[in-house]
Amino acid sequence: MVKIKMLGISSSPRKGYNTDTAVQAALESAKMLGPWVETEFINLAKYKINPCISCTKCYFGGTRERPCPGIPNDDMNKEIYPRLLEADAFLIGTPVYWGTLNAQCKAWMDRCLPFCHAANTELRGAMGSKVAGAIITMWDRHGGAEVTAQCIHSWAHVLDITIAGAGHHHPHGGYLGGMVYTQPIWGTEAWRHDGFGSRSIRGTGKRTAELALYLKLGREAVKKAEAEYRRPAEKGKKIKIDWDEYFKVQPHFPTIHYRVPDILGAGETALEKYKEWQSPEGLKKRTGEAFGEKAGLSIDIKKFEETFKKKLKVELLSDEEMYNYDPEFFEPYLKK
Repeated sequence: MVKIKMLGISSSPRKGYNTDTAVQAALESAKMLGPWVETEFINLAKYKINPCISCTKCYFGGTRERPCPGIPNDDMNKEIYPRLLEADAFLIGTPVYWGTLNAQCKAWMDRCLPFCHAANTELRGAMGSKVAGAIITMWDRHGGAEVTAQCIHSWAHVLDITIAGAGHHHPHGGYLGGMVYTQPIWGTEAWRHDGFGSRSIRGTGKRTAELALYLKLGREAVKKAEAEYRRPAEKGKKIKIDWDEYFKVQPHFPTIHYRVPDILGAGETALEKYKEWQSPEGLKKRTGEAFGEKAGLSIDIKKFEETFKKKLKVELLSDEEMYNYDPEFFEPYLKK
């Protein structure tokens, strides 16, 4: 039986209060979808999470054991990242502070940089095809819930995470997710007094689980359906891509998804040129650029190559094949 793992995350510094209990209620509603739903809840207040310092070391040195090499001594590497990687779906709860999400929520979101599409590691795109739903608690009915939900949605979009709304399971109490107002005199589950909004909490929990199940089953089906797909290169057409020009404009190593949904292909000559560009000699030539020596970055070329060939199972393609998969993109970089 297919299992989906849902992770409920509360960023409230008040453990056991409304944001916590609202997220937990959404997880309980998710379980109503069926026995294939497993849930876990964490409150970020329990963990030490330092802010991102934008060192971008995760772009070149992140691993599953230590996604963030730049800040190794807080709880992200040991406690938070493993849970994010294991989960199929997230229910992200935050109270509204000054019309948007709170600092604790923003801090851990910023630390998700290791999963960015620009990372040159095995973690690139690791959040893709997961699902996220927003759970928002606020002081008043019009206290900033929609803006806060859209902040969570922006984070999800960048990581290629599918967004769940309140779904069709209940009459809507919030279109963009679970949204409830609270008053402290009502206690730790004050949100339940908002009958209209509390429906959106339950609906978001169910809809997030539902989409996660669809995506997981769909990925398995697509892998089988597309197992033999490969777009052939145009017969007899000779292409040479000017990789020097490419890397002047595109600072990241070129990869393409030549099968659905997640198998990568990369240029063989591009790999050799990239190794040359990122070598100590290449960095010295480009001192002062964003990814140059002054940025304090150093790339273990051997480890980089091993990651792409073994861990990501990247197939090395000819220039003709690279061009054929996206002619419009590579057209400016052709050798005339």
